[in-house]
Amino acid sequence: MTRYNITAERTNGTQFTDTVYAADEKTARRDFNEIYRHADKPKIISVVALGDGYQASKAQEREALAEIRSIVESLGNNSYIAIAFKGCLEDAAENIENDWALSMYDRWQTAEAKISELEADVRKATSSAKATKSLADAYEKALEEAIEKSLTPDEIETLQHIVFEKQLNNDSENSAAAKAIVENAEHPESEAFQTAVRKHRDTTAIKAQLDALANRLSTIIRNSR
Repeated sequence: MTRYNITAERTNGTQFTDTVYAADEKTARRDFNEIYRHADKPKIISVVALGDGYQASKAQEREALAEIRSIVESLGNNSYIAIAFKGCLEDAAENIENDWALSMYDRWQTAEAKISELEADVRKATSSAKATKSLADAYEKALEEAIEKSLTPDEIETLQHIVFEKQLNNDSENSAAAKAIVENAEHPESEAFQTAVRKHRDTTAIKAQLDALANRLSTIIRNSR
């Protein structure tokens, strides 16, 4: 906006100067006349531009936004400009009324950053899942070795109790992770939420493996009787 010093003369012959901020001289004259419309209609004598780069008032921004909205709406909802401006005018209105600084560009940048973080989490989760599978494979291998060595029924039952205890511990961790997910659901970007999701995923995978091992042990015990 440009700062204008406008000098005017009253009907009684006295002169005065006031400052108006506007986009151009024509608008400055209009705004000046609007300001003094209830006075004695002073006549403008001179308009002097003193510099650019001044902040527009909220009233001026509202007026400009209304003009932009009118132009965009006149082009139709499916116009290229209307599509490009989708959501932008609403952000502008919020900015004016609340002194905010919303923008679709910032939202896009934030979304890009979150996507990068999620991609990193996926890579971590994949690595964790591989470690989980290795753990389950180790249990299964131990079971196969036990069968190969022809353990006694008592020894197999002892192994069954060990697996059962691990099931209980894993189920407890799984439930705690599920609770943490619910508690932090309103902040999915938080470390607490993402840690809970990873923990729940890992313990769910372990549960499936432990359940399978427990069933196999039960079958072995039944068949040995």
